[in-house]
Amino acid sequence: MFNMTEAFLTKHVRNLATGEIEDTLDGVVHRAGIVLQARIEVLEHEYPNTVMFMYPQTLGDIRDFVGTVGANNNFDFVGRIPWVVTWTGVGQYTVVENASGFQGNTDGTGLCCHYRGVLQDGNSVIHNWRAPGL
Repeated sequence: MFNMTEAFLTKHVRNLATGEIEDTLDGVVHRAGIVLQARIEVLEHEYPNTVMFMYPQTLGDIRDFVGTVGANNNFDFVGRIPWVVTWTGVGQYTVVENASGFQGNTDGTGLCCHYRGVLQDGNSVIHNWRAPGL
């Protein structure tokens, strides 16, 4: 439906338009932490863990773009993503506010299946946080 695997959407994408997530630094970090904890408990996932927070228009732009990439390819999607939160370890994260896009891969059917990294430019703002004492 979105030219993305269900696993990719579940792991890496959250819709800011639902009103369930506060469109603030604290709000997205909190929600990304919940996603991380669920992945640790259910999938025994390790760090890093990245969640992209966006509005439906951006998700539609990604869907349309991925439809042109083809199967088994790397790609760089260029388009504004309000928040990309990566928990990099226990008590530490990096947030890219106003990211210029992300890097991904498609699977054998041409669906986006893997997040490889965040794209940044001069309009992006980086927030790094590490718990005191770590």
